[in-house]
Amino acid sequence: MFPIKFSISFFCILFFLTACKKDQQIHDTTNPPATLTPAPTDSSSATKKLSAVVFDFKAFVDNKKLDANSYYLNIADSFQIIQFNYYISNIQLKRADGTIYAERDSYHLNKHLEGKETFTMNGLPEGTYTEMEFIIGVDSAKSVSGVYSGDLAIEQGMFWDWNTGYVFFKIEGICRIGSEPVWENFGAHIGGFTKADNSLKKCRLVFKDPLIAKDGKPCGVFYHVNLMEVFKNPNTIDFQSLSIQGFKLFPAMVENYSDMFKIDRSTNSY
Repeated sequence: MFPIKFSISFFCILFFLTACKKDQQIHDTTNPPATLTPAPTDSSSATKKLSAVVFDFKAFVDNKKLDANSYYLNIADSFQIIQFNYYISNIQLKRADGTIYAERDSYHLNKHLEGKETFTMNGLPEGTYTEMEFIIGVDSAKSVSGVYSGDLAIEQGMFWDWNTGYVFFKIEGICRIGSEPVWENFGAHIGGFTKADNSLKKCRLVFKDPLIAKDGKPCGVFYHVNLMEVFKNPNTIDFQSLSIQGFKLFPAMVENYSDMFKIDRSTNSY
């Protein structure tokens, strides 16, 4: 329906990106956890009061809810989004006493425009949790170990069969540059984890109110995900620049979207 002027879908990111520091909710983490509390696997876990945590993500473009039928403005360019997907993996929750609970086999895929915006983490031990950490993307160990089922299945459309690796972040849509009358396709598929091509992002968010796991009751964390961060803060990226520079702007996009998550609220009942 729309002529293709540019399509930006490259595997490699050009340089290593460290964890983001620009938002007070997201910080670089360089020290190992005080204690690692893995998910219980023995028979005694049945007698323990373990909780489930529902992570609920809602996508916005600034303060407007993301909708496939809506149009948005990026500087002077109009755009519409048809895909907004990304992986969240290696989730860890930190207690007030400094100990950490790490989810086993922790790989989750959000597809906002397909209604895939929530997932559940089971087996959380009792305690008061004050912050969480996760990675945007799929770690190298999982990426090179083969193809899996569930959120990591090829059918999810997030795996490069030509280069044996996962797409960490995918955004696709149409745009109109400035006053140009023609709408054009655009797309960015971002991945890569080796040395100079490392686009994995580690994020840590502090809960506004502590998350209390108690008596096996389910609890929840709600997120505001701002897609517009892909194009701004700290790097301003418009569609004209993308059409000219292509994948050269991907490191800037990764730096931008690393802080697109904000915790709206947490609740001790869900």
